[in-house]
Amino acid sequence: MENVRVNIKPGKKKDGGKATLILKGDLSYKNSDSIKKEIIPVAEQYNNIELQLENVEELDITCIQIFYSLKNTFSQAGKKIAFKTSLPENLKAIIMNSGFKEIF
Repeated sequence: MENVRVNIKPGKKKDGGKATLILKGDLSYKNSDSIKKEIIPVAEQYNNIELQLENVEELDITCIQIFYSLKNTFSQAGKKIAFKTSLPENLKAIIMNSGFKEIF
């Protein structure tokens, strides 16, 4: 998917390394399958992920739910995940109004 760029930074082998995933562009239902296909293999391979949202043009509840599920999955598995966002005010409002503000 051209709206998602994945950058993986390897870490120590004993901890599964650290991956940084950078997602850009249209993060909506239209691209949710592609986003999951990018995230899942990295989430399975690494114990520590930083998910960065940059230059986001669209964001909807579908992708917010993907991020929420990822956070819960990592928490239950004892893995670490951090979200770094730089979102315009209108997209921050979507997150606040959806009840998922604790993710970011």
